[in-house]
Amino acid sequence: VDSYSQAIDLTPDNALYWHMRGRLSYAAWQVLPADSGIAARELLLQALGDQEQALALDPVQQGDYRPQVWYDRTYGPAVNGTLARAAELEAAGDAAEAAAYYSLVADYAADVPLLLYGQALTAAKAGDWETAVSLYHEATLVAARKEDLGGVKTAAFALRDYVLAQPRLDVLTAYWPLLGDERAWETAVSQLERPDLYWRYRAEFGFRFTLELFKQRPGDEASYETIYKQIIADIERAYQLNPEAHQTWRDFFVDGNLGWLYLRRADDYYAAADYAQALADYSEAAARIQPDSDNARSDLADALFRAGLTALQLQNYRAADRWYDEGIALAQRYNLDDKISDAAAALETLLENNPELAPNGRAILQDLGQ
Repeated sequence: VDSYSQAIDLTPDNALYWHMRGRLSYAAWQVLPADSGIAARELLLQALGDQEQALALDPVQQGDYRPQVWYDRTYGPAVNGTLARAAELEAAGDAAEAAAYYSLVADYAADVPLLLYGQALTAAKAGDWETAVSLYHEATLVAARKEDLGGVKTAAFALRDYVLAQPRLDVLTAYWPLLGDERAWETAVSQLERPDLYWRYRAEFGFRFTLELFKQRPGDEASYETIYKQIIADIERAYQLNPEAHQTWRDFFVDGNLGWLYLRRADDYYAAADYAQALADYSEAAARIQPDSDNARSDLADALFRAGLTALQLQNYRAADRWYDEGIALAQRYNLDDKISDAAAALETLLENNPELAPNGRAILQDLGQ
């Protein structure tokens, strides 16, 4: 490594020297002890920088000169590995050491969504929400430019976990798309090659952020409603810019809307034998989901039939009849025969385990079989 460093000092425009130093630095990193700390990460990031410089000097791959191959090989452990270590340190409460790792990545690879998202979360934890909001926006711009949806999801989960760990923190305080100056942001968004991805990624961020919070922190439905309105507004903007690319997600977010979250939470309540709360959420899901697309119709059928099953479990026979009638009508209207079969199978299982429900349940089963 030192020999190639000396050669680079003498001939800095020789791409092969940069390439070989990067390869040797990578090899040196591989044999370092696991607890080598930040110095090992710096060596790896230097190796990445060497391959990047080699590519800038000579992008043509030939013979043993393969800087793109080595760049790709080095990138994961260098950038993602270092950011993962920073996240571990931050989760363990060592904010100063985590900041050092984030800073190290910034020195060598600043244009990385996960780096910016990590810095945003650090600012949020410090209570500097103005900086956090700005960094979340910047990170999402970079993610859209690089088409890095994975980084968006990871960041959403990280912010969600932080909010879950802070029961006094209002979810609306943490949801950055509601907090920034959107008019000021739009200029930067419009300059992207695919501005639609920025809005799609914001919607995806919101969905991933909200799902587990909705389940684990019930009682704040008005806040979730506010967030979901923003999610819908964002996916509508993406759809307007590129309908073909975002049709499926538009259907999911708009037609399913918050009803899908009620449906999933109801399933959890039912599994926990909290049938009264499950029925309340199934009812809410059925009222909200709009049958304007295939997936939404399927989800609505699930909500109706499961509401009927739950009402029967609670021995509310009149409500059970009504829910099953609505489910059958929907399924027949949209040719959802599989949903009727699923509902019949679930009802048969319930009656086998609860024979006292059979007098009313058998009549419903006959309706499902017609």
